Amino acid sequence: MIHNTRISKRVKEKHKKAIRSIIKGLSRKVEVYKQPRKLECPNCYFDKFTESSTGKCKWTPVQAIQQQIDYEDEGGEDIRYRYFKFGRCPVCRGQGYLTTQRKVWADCIVTWDPQAGRNSVTYTPAGTEGSTIVQLKTDPKNYDLFKNSSG
Repeated sequence: MIHNTRISKRVKEKHKKAIRSIIKGLSRKVEVYKQPRKLECPNCYFDKFTESSTGKCKWTPVQAIQQQIDYEDEGGEDIRYRYFKFGRCPVCRGQGYLTTQRKVWADCIVTWDPQAGRNSVTYTPAGTEGSTIVQLKTDPKNYDLFKNSSG
């Protein structure tokens, strides 16, 4: 007589759902900063040799005003086009590029000071301090996100 020792799909799904709800209950949202995106300044010329602004505007005063009006009509809110005669670009402040910070949220189980095995305050002669070491446990799909994040 052959015994069927396989677990049914219904039981597997029930346990998967229970495990997911436990993980969701124990974890909390952690904000992860991705590498910032750098875009060349639309207002001034970029010098690739020095990796900064050349200090020269791409537009005449009339063109700059028209570009800003067109940009606002497309839904842009910040100032991207402003005429300047010489010196530091008022849009990128002389950097030559605009930086956009990108962040996402990931579910993680957070453990402060995993070596000590507790999440408590440390008492020192200088006073009390919290732990500065943190351990994050998350889904393996988030590996690339944490590996490429900005520290």
